Amino acid sequence: APASEIEQTLATIWAEVLGQDQVGLGDNFFELGGDSILSLQVISRVRQAGWQLSPRDLFLHPTLAALARAARCVTQGGELQQAVTVGPAPLTPIQQYFFGQDIPQRQHWNQSALLRPLQALQVEPLRASLAALAQQHASLRLRYEQDAMGVWQQG
Repeated sequence: APASEIEQTLATIWAEVLGQDQVGLGDNFFELGGDSILSLQVISRVRQAGWQLSPRDLFLHPTLAALARAARCVTQGGELQQAVTVGPAPLTPIQQYFFGQDIPQRQHWNQSALLRPLQALQVEPLRASLAALAQQHASLRLRYEQDAMGVWQQG
């Protein structure tokens, strides 16, 4: 049974996200029905609880006990810093699939949503918030390029 603070925190979060009544130290996140999308929910909640983990940690340490050992407590007043990614990187499997499809006008492919505020928005704070998000999250700044050999990369 989960004993330490981080083990108890992880067990509670996993149970909520995965819809389980109980989670044990030897349980494997993915065998309980976890996937990459649910892993992001777990990592977000873990960070809100004051612990530092990355989605990669969950894939490398899929059992609750192993993930608890990989977690680091964020000290009071500490701020998590995302590693800066520089240069091209290989595509993920789903990105490889997308770029392998014959899609005309690929540059027009997007997903959009229309949001209607309930009250008037102040433009400058919104602009500053969006800029801060883009600065913190490298995936919001991604660009895709095809090299001379026809290989797609993200950077």
